[in-house]
Amino acid sequence: MGYRWGFGGHEVINTIDRKNIYHFGDFGLDVRLSRRMSIDPILRFGISNYSILSNSPIMMVDPTGKTDYYNTKGKWIGSDGIMNNQKQMVLTVETQKYIKQATKKGSNIQLNTKGAINDIIDLPQGNEILAMDKAYAQSATSNREVGFVTGLLLAGGFPKFIELTEGASESKWRVSDAYDKLGFPASYDAHVHVPTLTYKKSQFENDGQFEIQNYGASYDDINGFNTTSELYGNTQANIILGYNTPTRINDFDENILNRALANPETPVVLSTRYEKVINLYNSTGNIGSMSYDKFKKSVNRATYHNQQDDKIKKCQ
Repeated sequence: MGYRWGFGGHEVINTIDRKNIYHFGDFGLDVRLSRRMSIDPILRFGISNYSILSNSPIMMVDPTGKTDYYNTKGKWIGSDGIMNNQKQMVLTVETQKYIKQATKKGSNIQLNTKGAINDIIDLPQGNEILAMDKAYAQSATSNREVGFVTGLLLAGGFPKFIELTEGASESKWRVSDAYDKLGFPASYDAHVHVPTLTYKKSQFENDGQFEIQNYGASYDDINGFNTTSELYGNTQANIILGYNTPTRINDFDENILNRALANPETPVVLSTRYEKVINLYNSTGNIGSMSYDKFKKSVNRATYHNQQDDKIKKCQ
């Protein structure tokens, strides 16, 4: 009988019909094909479920292929198995209900099978929140769009790589610049919308309309989502960091309206003292938005949540 243990101390399975299959706990790995012998219990869009570590074994880690899920309040809603420090935030009520029911029944959770990256994101790390804070602050000082791109989740809990850049004006952030500087496969991008009011003239001399830029994803943002996904491999929804400005023209100060009317096509920069709002979007449009301060509190709550503590409290 040959030596039982192989690469990394993992057990080697050698049978008549299978040779050099390494046992990794939840799956067997065929080292000749560099493919697992069973599918990942989490079905993800854009990548074969027989692959491991998103085809990046040096950069990433996935001990069991399992994850814990939290809602937008930072409350634990379910898991597909053993705790392994992989946490994700679910943005929509529909998917939250599905995960709760699947966890209760003990069935596999199958997500992102609709042909689009949808409503689940990796729980942001501390350096991602710091990048959001920095983008807000830098944009408020320069009155320009500021954004960043993050790399994929790294092994060992190391922070994601982040590349932050500044746009040329209040409405022009070149997403490609940040992606090119990152130089790694990307997870998502985020940028600040400078709050503006613009009077757009029409073909008729005395006709026109006001346009408000706040936290909603623009046509260019949504239209460009698939392009960046194809070029840079985004794995989740993108983010708009904006402000909760008035949505009705009558709610604006008369002086601001007059400035916009006097300078058609030129954005009038509004106050950044409005409430900060984070909005997530993909190629289908806006997915959901919430107060940025509440979002940070929810992330903090989920980050320090321990499922084992919950079990202990129930037993007491």
